[in-house]
Amino acid sequence: DADSRFLYKSDYFRVKNLTLGYTIPFKRIIQSARIYASLENLLILCDYYHGYSPEASNTGTGMDYGAYPSARTYTFGLNINF
Repeated sequence: DADSRFLYKSDYFRVKNLTLGYTIPFKRIIQSARIYASLENLLILCDYYHGYSPEASNTGTGMDYGAYPSARTYTFGLNINF
C-alpha cells in the first residue's frame, strides 16, 4: 500500500534515441557512402526521482521496486552504395 512519502515529482527530460549521419557523394564505382552513429537511452535529467528511471514500473502500481535501468546502446555504421 503506497502512501504520499513515496510520491515524487514526475517531471523529467529524456533523450531516448539520437541518430547522426553524413552522406558522402562519389562519382566512380561507389555512388555514395553514409557514416552514422545511433545512440539509445542517451540522457535522462530528473532532479527529484532517486531511482534509475521515472518511467520504471514492474508491477503496474507505479512503484519501481528496484527495477533495472534501460541499457544504453551505441551503434556505429557505414552504408556503401555501388
